[in-house]
Amino acid sequence: MRILALDLATARPCSWALRDDDGFYTGEVDVLARDGHLQLEKLFDNLPGVVVCEGAYLGPNAKTFGDLRHVCGRIEGAAMANGIDVIEAVQPSEWKAYMLVVNGVRAQNNRKAEKAEALRVARMLGAEPENDDQADAVCLAEYVWCRERQKARAR
Repeated sequence: MRILALDLATARPCSWALRDDDGFYTGEVDVLARDGHLQLEKLFDNLPGVVVCEGAYLGPNAKTFGDLRHVCGRIEGAAMANGIDVIEAVQPSEWKAYMLVVNGVRAQNNRKAEKAEALRVARMLGAEPENDDQADAVCLAEYVWCRERQKARAR
């Protein structure tokens, strides 16, 4: 199984993490660039597995929500056009509740603490993220990896 997880962004490239049996690979893709579709095709090349985007949530800025949904739509459309399965978007609160727990407590509503914990967890898992957005993508990929394996065992 291979999971490609993307941490969505609108003002900078999206960070991604690929989780497979060998571990993690990370990078960035500029989905909104003029050649964004070509970058996605290159990323999806020879990718048997699934793609998952971090879900967009409606916070105080509706425009940001719409922009993030646009980015996710481009990614999902490119994945489907390349014959790759797409898992529904996973909300940040869902994967963070599972992945970012220290001594039984999650650093909720503290972005700086969550980012630091994501970096720590990603490195503990053996990934080498270049920044905290890639660390988020690693944690999302690991969360979906574990969830899908658990579903497969239950069948």
